[in-house]
Amino acid sequence: MHKFQNFIPAILWFGFILLLIGLPGNDFPQISHFWLRLHPDKLVHIFLWSFLSMFLIAGFNYKGIKPALGNVYISLSFAICMFYGGMTEILQAYVFAGRSGDIHDFLADCFGTLVGLFLFRLFYYKRFRPSAHK
Repeated sequence: MHKFQNFIPAILWFGFILLLIGLPGNDFPQISHFWLRLHPDKLVHIFLWSFLSMFLIAGFNYKGIKPALGNVYISLSFAICMFYGGMTEILQAYVFAGRSGDIHDFLADCFGTLVGLFLFRLFYYKRFRPSAHK
């Protein structure tokens, strides 16, 4: 169980996303027509999946496992996020009332996942890159 405690932020974020996507669309505040043209929902998807991918890849970074920067862990994190993104769109299309699945939301999830993995890798390397003097 000790090794899985590093995945708690990712698990909580999975739940938070599920809660949000399960809310009926009319529960969200209405926004002006101007803002609708900017597609703020896509920015929300990018934000949510960026953090999801960062929390997930960080979970692989616990002691006793090779660094999460390896391609296997990056690929696994990407695959999990994409599977979850696809499943949330299917749930919105067929299960949750007042919601609809959208391929563009899924594409925003993909992009957000890539952003999160890129940011994690960027900050990880800046903080933990082995010194050339060792």
